[in-house]
Amino acid sequence: MLVQHLCYYLTDWTGIKPRQEDWDTNKVVKCLKGEPIKGYAQVSVAGTTFRLEERNKQEFLVHLWSALGRSFNSQNQSTAIVPIPNSAGVVGESANYKTLLYAQAIAAASGGKLVALDALRWKAAAGAMHKQAGARSPERRFDNLQVIQKPDRPVVLFDDFITSGSSFIAAVWRLSEVGCLATEGLAVARRTAIQEPKMFKYRQQDLEIPPKPLF
Repeated sequence: MLVQHLCYYLTDWTGIKPRQEDWDTNKVVKCLKGEPIKGYAQVSVAGTTFRLEERNKQEFLVHLWSALGRSFNSQNQSTAIVPIPNSAGVVGESANYKTLLYAQAIAAASGGKLVALDALRWKAAAGAMHKQAGARSPERRFDNLQVIQKPDRPVVLFDDFITSGSSFIAAVWRLSEVGCLATEGLAVARRTAIQEPKMFKYRQQDLEIPPKPLF
């Protein structure tokens, strides 16, 4: 599965001498999570350079989603952008969880090429997934994931950042059960264990989707 992302971010700083761009990409991830930003980051998106600070996080996000929406290309007339729900995207709860709001903003800027679809929800609230022991198991996430609306058009899966890829894998497995083949993914940031030559760089990178286990 090809997944597009705009930058890498480091999660393990052991033995690493940080560069400015390493700090900058981690501040972008903090912005996506809604966490406080200390200091500032110098970030360029679609030709516009931002001095990203706590005071202008929302302005930055508005520009980011607009740029992603305008740049989306597809041979299909209309594609569903299906967000992987964050921890607040639980069955029965209101449709205002973070990744859905992000997907809606991207779709609104796409000129009709994208339609945001609230198709996946967690069956039970589990807190912040990335903070739990064992939460990065795709099998565990698959067990807790439910399709609440079957997509009626091609799908691109969206998440704000990718740590292990287990949520993407679980989402592909679950959607395949209703006859939906998701072959593309989109994220803002993707975890790396090494310092890439360029942390800010648009990339299309393969994410291996293993066969769905027989449960």
